Amino acid sequence: MLGPIRNKGMNSKTIIMNVARYERGYDGSNEMTWRGYAYEGKELIEIVHGGVEVIFRVSKSYDAGGRRTLSATKTPAPNVIEVGHIPWKWIEDIAPEGDEFDGSAIFFVRHRAPGRRPYNFITYREAQPVAFGPNNRDYFPQIPELGTWRPAARPRLARLRKALAPEQEDGGRRSAAMARRCLMLIRRSGPSKLLASAPPRELRPQSTPA
Repeated sequence: MLGPIRNKGMNSKTIIMNVARYERGYDGSNEMTWRGYAYEGKELIEIVHGGVEVIFRVSKSYDAGGRRTLSATKTPAPNVIEVGHIPWKWIEDIAPEGDEFDGSAIFFVRHRAPGRRPYNFITYREAQPVAFGPNNRDYFPQIPELGTWRPAARPRLARLRKALAPEQEDGGRRSAAMARRCLMLIRRSGPSKLLASAPPRELRPQSTPA
C-alpha cells in the first residue's frame, strides 16, 4: 500500500488525522483542543518495523566544538529535520488515495503520546538526503549526537495522573482531593497551555542519546 510512496516517487505528503476528533464529527476546523489538533500535514520519509516516520519540522543546528547542537552558538551548521515516529499500533486505518478534498494519503492515528501528540518519539536527521537502495530513494541520515526526544506529560497533568492512580493507601480520599485541585488548575490554564503542539526549545537538552 505504501510502497509506491516510498519507492516510486509518488506524492509523499500525508495527512495525520486525529481519530478522537474525527470520530466526533469533523467540521473542518483545526483548533487545538484537549484532544489535540484535528489533523497535521506532514511528509512521509520512512517506513520501519515499528511504524512510519514523517518530517515534523525543519530546524536550525549549530556546531559546538565539532559536535552538532540545537543550542545557538557562533558557528551555524546545516539544517536538520525533526522526524516523528508513529507506531503501527496507533494507526487504525490508512486511505492511500486520500479523499474528495485532498489526494494525499490519510493516516487515521490515535494521538496517545503526552500532549495528545501522534509521535511517541522524535529523532533528528540531516535535512539534505542522500541516494539509497536500488531505487535511489532519498535517505536522511540520523544525527546521533542530537539524541532522541520523547514527549512527556506537563507537570500538572502528571500530578493529575498520579492523583487518579488506583494504588492509593488512603482509600482514595487524598486522590480525589488532588484530582479536584488539578482539574481546577487545568480549567484555569486552558488546553492550549497544557497541550502544546511541540516542546519548548529550552527543553531539548534533556534528550537522551539514541
